[in-house]
Amino acid sequence: MPVSKLRRAIGSIKDQTSISLAKFSRRSSTLEVSVLRATSHDDNPVDDRRYTQVLLLASSSPTATAELVQILTRRITCTRNWIVALKALSLTFIALRDFSTPHFAREALAASHRGGPRLLDLSAFSDDSGHTSPWDFTAFVRTFALYLEVRLECTLLGKLRNHHRRCQPPTAASCVINMKPMDVLDNINYWQQLLDRAIGMRPTGPAKTNRLILISLYPIIRESVGLYRDISDGLYVLLDNFFHLDHPSCIETFHVCAKAAKQFIQLDSLYRLCKEIGVGRAFEYPVIGRISKVLLDTMQEFLKEEQQQKQQRQQKKEQQPARSPLKSLLSKQMDNFEDHTSTKSKLEYRWPSGNWRSNEAEKRVDGWELVLVESAGNMSKNSGMKNSENMIRNSNNNPFLINESSEMCQWPLGRSVSMSHPTCSSESPELIGDTLASLSHASQATAVVKVMDEQQQILREQQMWIQNQNRIIAKNKAW
Repeated sequence: MPVSKLRRAIGSIKDQTSISLAKFSRRSSTLEVSVLRATSHDDNPVDDRRYTQVLLLASSSPTATAELVQILTRRITCTRNWIVALKALSLTFIALRDFSTPHFAREALAASHRGGPRLLDLSAFSDDSGHTSPWDFTAFVRTFALYLEVRLECTLLGKLRNHHRRCQPPTAASCVINMKPMDVLDNINYWQQLLDRAIGMRPTGPAKTNRLILISLYPIIRESVGLYRDISDGLYVLLDNFFHLDHPSCIETFHVCAKAAKQFIQLDSLYRLCKEIGVGRAFEYPVIGRISKVLLDTMQEFLKEEQQQKQQRQQKKEQQPARSPLKSLLSKQMDNFEDHTSTKSKLEYRWPSGNWRSNEAEKRVDGWELVLVESAGNMSKNSGMKNSENMIRNSNNNPFLINESSEMCQWPLGRSVSMSHPTCSSESPELIGDTLASLSHASQATAVVKVMDEQQQILREQQMWIQNQNRIIAKNKAW
């Protein structure tokens, strides 16, 4: 008897023994028997009714779902036959795809966290079925397990939409075109990673002509078509909003486009191979588009220009000297005065000669200087007018009034005029404003301090003049 027939007979005996033990064991159930029949050692394709029966039993309760995960884990990790492993992986894929709730994926994740063997851990799997080239079948089984691991992660994170299910036709409209650019960036990386795993399932050697391999590859190809449509629609959304995205999002979009350009070439090669070996029908495969190199070069040049402009703005910001607290305070006070002071109060100053001089063409003076000067001038003006009226009334009765008033006019009155109208002094507000405008920040601070000292001296002289005037008035009354 040939070795292959002997191994098939041994595999059939194993299946019958396992099913008999499962029927008469207290721990076993109908679900375990159904799984053993759906993952037998014979190389005949599994009837879809067996998969449907397993799914109905597993979806009846959360306990049954957890039991299905345990049974599949034991079946996958304990076998050394690629046929059993491939059938178990196909059943796992159907459970991930067709379960109405993500309970199966959650139970698979929880089982791996309990410390036991993982459901899809086939890194140490090696075929021992006696084929002449076992590595081709071993590689296909391992890549299938890697694909299911990524798909399990996407299912748990909610990155796969309902249009990936078998119940919806592949020509259905995608909902990706209505997504926001940031949502597309959040999902498209997972889609590209899953598409990479699907491209990696390219059969080689004798595996390209095996019927069981081709049947297992067909649902993966159908799902890759949906992934290709999602990625294409996502790229359309990203490129349509490319110039409205921030710089990090633009960089991520460029990487996504560059990766998609390579993936589409590999996916087109995989589809051509699948058409040659007879996986599905030719009309089920879409026409794969290509991302031009001109588009990628244009995006790269745009990102370089953005990066250079960003660096230039950063250098200008670093080159600007830090302002001292005194300079910042003075500039802030000057800005506040310019905002809150009316234009009318800055238009005119009365000169001693009687002429009017407009301050519109002159430099602006700080608000606190103008307020101090105007208040002092008003005080001296009002006092001088009242005293002059009193002296005019008493001019006929007082013979000494002319001398006293002339004496008063020689120094105090002249001094008061020079103090009441600051434009007559050598340090006028216009000159101070011109000086402040022409000096640097450091010289402005010195000038402001000097003006404050002069204003205080003026106030002291005004007080002395008012006291002297009051003494003269009192002397006149005594006479």
